[in-house]
Amino acid sequence: MIRKTDMTDETLQRILAEHGVPCDSEWKALVFFGVRPSKGLLRRLHRGKHKKALDAIMLELSKGITHRFPPAEWQPSSYRKAS
Repeated sequence: MIRKTDMTDETLQRILAEHGVPCDSEWKALVFFGVRPSKGLLRRLHRGKHKKALDAIMLELSKGITHRFPPAEWQPSSYRKAS
């Protein structure tokens, strides 16, 4: 498999440890190789400490991205505003 991120193993372990989540092969496969999580992990990713850990991982992965959506000056056009 081809690694899809430049995040280090130590960074992933640190983030998971900060949130009290054990670092297992399923997390590594998800973060490093984009492997679809099992039903059990998928269910946990939407709750508690696993959700917070995933949010922290996404924040770490997006540090190099300068684009933010929507831009601060963005306003919806008149046809998109709710009536």
